[in-house]
Amino acid sequence: MKQVAKYNTCKGVSTTLTIGTPIVTLACCGDFFVHRSDTAISAAGMFSLFIVLLLFKDKFAEKWKMPSAFILSLLMFILLIMVEKIMLPMKYVCIATMISTGVDELTFKRFYKQIELLLPQEAQAFKHVGFIFTTTKKLEAINNK
Repeated sequence: MKQVAKYNTCKGVSTTLTIGTPIVTLACCGDFFVHRSDTAISAAGMFSLFIVLLLFKDKFAEKWKMPSAFILSLLMFILLIMVEKIMLPMKYVCIATMISTGVDELTFKRFYKQIELLLPQEAQAFKHVGFIFTTTKKLEAINNK
């Protein structure tokens, strides 16, 4: 297998492990969301809340440089009420993600980083979204000029 193909294969497996594991784990915990009404929650609502928190974190920090103890405890209480019913599935997602990303760090990520060091500098020009979109033959031809 050529270096570019090895790099792209290792990068693809690494990306799949990192992104796919939480999704698959949450899908396996799907019965927590469907069959029990006390743990039902809108995935779109949680995603929206996450996006809102990311977007407005700076505004929140700007508004309340040092929130009072009451405000801090109230916000924590509201957050805990919102997430207490989904803690077990989220715990499963975190554990599975830690395992898969640990395997990724020790294997595929190390492999593609080592291959990347062996590739000529011109390979960076063909790199898009982390993958190299060319052939080893083209890279060797460019490098030999």
